[in-house]
Amino acid sequence: PTSTRAPAPPTPVPGAAAAEQAAQVQEKGCSWRMEHPPMRAGLPCLEAPQPYPYTMRRPWREDIGNQVVRHLTPQNKAVAEQCGGLKVEADFLSCAKAMEGGIIGLSYGIGTRDLWSEHLSNKHRLPTVLFDCWTPAELSPTLAGLSRNTTGPGGCEGLIEPCYEKPYWSVRSCLGGETVEVEGTLFETLQHRLQAIPKKQRLSAHVKIKMEGGAEWLALEGLLKDISPELDKIRTLDLTVKMGDEEYVPGHAARWRCTRTSMNRQVGVLRDLLQRFDVLGSTLEARHQAWKLNLEGGGELSPEPCIHTSSGFDPSTFSVSYVHKKVLEVLVET
Repeated sequence: PTSTRAPAPPTPVPGAAAAEQAAQVQEKGCSWRMEHPPMRAGLPCLEAPQPYPYTMRRPWREDIGNQVVRHLTPQNKAVAEQCGGLKVEADFLSCAKAMEGGIIGLSYGIGTRDLWSEHLSNKHRLPTVLFDCWTPAELSPTLAGLSRNTTGPGGCEGLIEPCYEKPYWSVRSCLGGETVEVEGTLFETLQHRLQAIPKKQRLSAHVKIKMEGGAEWLALEGLLKDISPELDKIRTLDLTVKMGDEEYVPGHAARWRCTRTSMNRQVGVLRDLLQRFDVLGSTLEARHQAWKLNLEGGGELSPEPCIHTSSGFDPSTFSVSYVHKKVLEVLVET
């Protein structure tokens, strides 16, 4: 279903301008690089547009798709130099110098295993707090508290099972727009956990969020809306995102989220993150290549996806890594 009386997209960039800026990402002569994991630092290589492949073309879907690409394209061209290099770690990009600081890692939506927190513990020597309210504990030794914990330096070397050299704590809760318990499930705001960090410990938390439904979007939206002081406690931010998926709001039934109003709110979160954070890179390039390969050999037009760029590329699923702008300001000053 679509909304016919939705408000205009909450962005100062009109649709035509957004399309033009998104098109600038499509570098002339760029070549796609086969990498694993499929993260690329800097400007993604999105090749020349394909013939439009869908049965319908709704302008709002195209406009929002162009905006997504624009908001995931690094604007700070000096970020790699300021970071002292960028490196793929545990499926995300890390800013080398930013990883030298921080006091804790917060990982939301860990599923059966969380390589991100294991890497933070064993490589960067940081304690971690892991959150998940959906995965059954019997499917996740880490959630059940059965993974090796606080082994000390080198205690996890050579092991293939989950293992933490620094302390980890598992919490049966998920992110939400408010801190509330619904039918035995605890939802917490991001502010709730960040408030436990002393005010003087700015830029101290490394945060990873798996955006699985509406509740996570509400949590980020709430943190950004009032420019919460807790926002400046986040040092790095890694997101795994599926836009337009089912929306779950605590206390309400799940409902389809691919409406113009809902998608405008989601792309608004990506836009507002840029007020405080610089993009390091994303998986857009690899997603684009997979989409392009999928088109080859197909002669029939496909149904229009929830969002897409002017060329037809669907950018709704991706991972992206950020670093707080103030971390880079400190690095430049020193």
